[in-house]
Amino acid sequence: MLTHMTYGNNYNCAYYDNIKHPKFPKIQFVIIDDEEVIFVSSAYRPHFCAIHDKRIVSIFNNYFKQACN
Repeated sequence: MLTHMTYGNNYNCAYYDNIKHPKFPKIQFVIIDDEEVIFVSSAYRPHFCAIHDKRIVSIFNNYFKQACN
C-alpha cells in the first residue's frame, strides 16, 4: 500500500478496521470466464454487478494469479 501511495494521484488507499466499521461492505468478485466477472457483496444482497469486458476481466485474472503466488 505504501508503495502505491508514492505513485501520486493514480491510487487511493484506505484501511477499514472491521471492529471500528463492522458494517463496511466487503466486495467479492467471481471470475466466470475470460469475458465476465461478477461483483457481489453480502451487504447488498441480492444485487450484483456483472461486467462483460475482456480487458477488465484480464485485470482480475492477473490480480488473482498474483494473489495466489
